[in-house]
Amino acid sequence: MKVDFHLHSPASILNGDSINWSNTPDIIRKLWNNKVGAFAFTDHNVFDSKLFLEAKSICKNNIFVFPGVEINIVKADGVIAHLILLFDRELDESKIIKLEKICKDNLRKRGIKIDAVNEIFRDYEYIAIPHVGKGDFFKVDELDFDHVAIETTSEKNANYKRWVKHLNNKSVVAFSDTHIWKDYPQNEELTTNIDFDGSFKDLKEKLTLNKSYIN
Repeated sequence: MKVDFHLHSPASILNGDSINWSNTPDIIRKLWNNKVGAFAFTDHNVFDSKLFLEAKSICKNNIFVFPGVEINIVKADGVIAHLILLFDRELDESKIIKLEKICKDNLRKRGIKIDAVNEIFRDYEYIAIPHVGKGDFFKVDELDFDHVAIETTSEKNANYKRWVKHLNNKSVVAFSDTHIWKDYPQNEELTTNIDFDGSFKDLKEKLTLNKSYIN
């Protein structure tokens, strides 16, 4: 199944991003036409519960949509790196709405410390996927955090190569990081395919297999 768990919606505008967007049904149709079987809107430091619930209603079980967020993490040197969190798509509506408030109250553009993530999301199980092969990356010795996969945009990226060389025990994924929807998929070099049943549990289990899902 082709998956894309790094997509941006107008909610990212709150953090200064420019998002090219028509409407939710059009966006989901674009994903469907590109044979995407599972996706998440992972906006910068914000989770839009209404958008997720709307998308889930439109998709039904034709495409699996997961709640997610992209978090600014302040590293020890003060530089920002990015971390994607994915949550269970079967959370009840009250937990989805609460997740939006948690993000609003605790996440910020200037970033949070990595140690704060577990406490902020203590009531939620999540899948953590840090950027390592992108411009806003974690180096191998900068991330002592429970994550099952790493995200890259290129197998030629120097930092990604260091991760593979020194810590080759994580699954590898690559997503489009789409902001400009008329150009979807915005980054076409790599795609990710994961054979899973659409559930959060199975997705997490597949990502613990320490394999590359990119092609």
